[in-house]
Amino acid sequence: MKKPLLLALFAIYSCSEVVVAKEKKSSFFLEYLDYEDRAYSQNQKTQLGEEVELDAALRYQYNENTFARFRFETDPEENSVDNKTSLFEIRASHRHESVLMALDLEINSSDNSDGSTSLGIDTDSEDSYIKWDMNDSLSLHFFPFNFNGEVGKEFSTWDVTRIYSIEGIQAPDTINYLQNTATITQKTIPGIIIDTKLSDKFNFYFGGGVASYLYPTDSDFDLTDSNQRFVTRWKRKQDFGYQIGFEYRNPKHARIEFKYVGHTEAEETGSLLESAGSIYGIKRQGPVFLEGEVTYTRAGSRPWRLSRTSGWFEQTTSPGFQPVYSTYNGDTQDWVGKAGYGIATRAGFEIDDITLLYGLFRFQTKHMVYHRENESAHILRDADEEKSHGGLTRVGLGSFLRYGKFTVQPEFEYMMAENHVFADYTSSLQDRNLATFSKTDYLITLFVKYNFEGVNPFTP
Repeated sequence: MKKPLLLALFAIYSCSEVVVAKEKKSSFFLEYLDYEDRAYSQNQKTQLGEEVELDAALRYQYNENTFARFRFETDPEENSVDNKTSLFEIRASHRHESVLMALDLEINSSDNSDGSTSLGIDTDSEDSYIKWDMNDSLSLHFFPFNFNGEVGKEFSTWDVTRIYSIEGIQAPDTINYLQNTATITQKTIPGIIIDTKLSDKFNFYFGGGVASYLYPTDSDFDLTDSNQRFVTRWKRKQDFGYQIGFEYRNPKHARIEFKYVGHTEAEETGSLLESAGSIYGIKRQGPVFLEGEVTYTRAGSRPWRLSRTSGWFEQTTSPGFQPVYSTYNGDTQDWVGKAGYGIATRAGFEIDDITLLYGLFRFQTKHMVYHRENESAHILRDADEEKSHGGLTRVGLGSFLRYGKFTVQPEFEYMMAENHVFADYTSSLQDRNLATFSKTDYLITLFVKYNFEGVNPFTP
């Protein structure tokens, strides 16, 4: 991240300290800042500053019913250019009696020489919605772009209901490595969520939605078969999404959350996931806490392997054009269409008001796929990508060091895989196949968090 922006953020933070929480009317302040950086690993060596994930928001609180937020993010999972800005967005929210309206706008700046900039609606954001509280126990949420299909915390899936389609092709044509004027577009499923509050501590919700996509009319079309990629005509089809979940919360002692999301046309839409579910719980008793998560995923049967820069399929395999996740020999990777699960636990205790120590244990099966992390089965693979990690176990230690509204969290993690998947790229920077692979690795990660209301990472 560039130094001027850091200085600006901390200057705003300094100014915001004079604003007391009870006096947020018509105030402008730094609402939160989350920093994550993989500092060092055994095989990759020093990584500090190379792939920073930063999420920060400035907030203008007009009154108790109206606010605006300006948000900035860099995310190496979203952008292949190290530390390049992934998004600038503006979110506005206003409540009028029983109706809450929120709109998420995205600032798109051009990388071309013309320097043009535009402001438009973020069309895959769950932060645009209308919520109607029909009574004290029943609410209706309408999401025009994304009904929040993300599952999991430690094993975050991103949007399970993220779908893809090819636009700009004129029939007759064929799908191959030549992009020409075509591009792959992505969207998320919009929908409606009904939330029922069954008690002061328990609420249950369910919902559904639908999105359209383009697909060939040819009955024998098969993207994985080089002889069946010819297209005569395209038609618009529909993908139906659904979700169900509940939350139990006792702020002083415990919290349990469950969520399950899926959609009907994962194969034709090239989705990474067909469905996923997760249950999370945290229990606190005095200074001691226990946190756990179990997340299940089922991979799509035709997940498209996409380039993050060209808007087309990624060329990574030697036998030629392989639009679906494949090995270097051209075979479909072993996790495709399979189910997997992951388990994550943390336990610890507060030494005093400043320091909290914890131990962690994480395990995921060989077919566990989730979008957001490098340890997913579709990313952490051996030299020719024939096998995933085969089952990954992680143990580690960490601490939270609180100072006012800041929390600094260093974490050490030791990883053990069944297969040789951790590549020592210092031995070969040119070719993955020439790198040395091992079954173990360790990782040191640094998290820094700021929140205007204060940070308490293990609050039920």
